[in-house]
Amino acid sequence: MNKELFDRLCEAKKYQSMAIKALFPENMANHIDVIEKEMKVMMMECIGDLTTPYIFESKDSKEENKSMKKVNID
Repeated sequence: MNKELFDRLCEAKKYQSMAIKALFPENMANHIDVIEKEMKVMMMECIGDLTTPYIFESKDSKEENKSMKKVNID
């Protein structure tokens, strides 16, 4: 993504945030900021929880394959 497009997206997000805050009384702006920060933390935790099992699963499966031996039963 080129820098100009990224800058425009960041600016659009800023205006979007300002528009949402404009819908509420001024004394609620701090509450909206706190809610926004909490939502960001929640999303990061969800992403971490979703990706962590796959990371450990792939490492564990590789280790199991190395220690497995074929056994023939006659």
